Amino acid sequence: MPKRGIDISSYEMKNEEEKNFQLDLLRKTLGSIQDLVVVIDRDLRIVTSNWKNCESITSNDKQGHPYCYSCLMKRSTPCEPCHLLEVFTTGNCKKFEIEDPLDGKTKAIELSPIFDDEHHVTMVVRHSRDITERKDVEKILKMRERQHAAVAKLGQQGLSGVDLELLMKESVKLVAQTLDVEYCRIMKQEKDGNLVMLAGVGWEEENGKTEDIS
Repeated sequence: MPKRGIDISSYEMKNEEEKNFQLDLLRKTLGSIQDLVVVIDRDLRIVTSNWKNCESITSNDKQGHPYCYSCLMKRSTPCEPCHLLEVFTTGNCKKFEIEDPLDGKTKAIELSPIFDDEHHVTMVVRHSRDITERKDVEKILKMRERQHAAVAKLGQQGLSGVDLELLMKESVKLVAQTLDVEYCRIMKQEKDGNLVMLAGVGWEEENGKTEDIS
């Protein structure tokens, strides 16, 4: 009976096909992610990316291996502090928020290390997610919280019988601080039709005096 041998060429071909399949799957997976994902090496150069939402970056930069700080942060020198270098040094993930120079939106940045077989950090994955809408909602909720607190405080002062003039001055200060505005005033219309300011912050009165807004 003839000995059955191993077809090395067939095995290598199947192994190569499997590798190509895995690489193609990884490329498709990366391309399907709607957030910007960038892989950066120890020289701070971009190795690969899905380039999502990066219309302001030129095609030449996308095809090459630009420095991350030049391409993503529009800087001529590395960022200070450089969170990437911290990840390369510590091997720990890093999360922070920035105002993205590429589009001016608020982004949540997550940096994740890639290790080699000896557990050395060789590259870092930079994941950027748009959180502008969430931050806007948080800002509205905080403003409403300040508004409720201001109303409660004014109500307490009103019930305590505080002097009306003092109450109006306190009111315009609280309203200005709560709404984060520079000007606020309370006006009264006289019988002759003229308007008189009873209390205000940021306004110059006719006598040249300015209310203290601090």
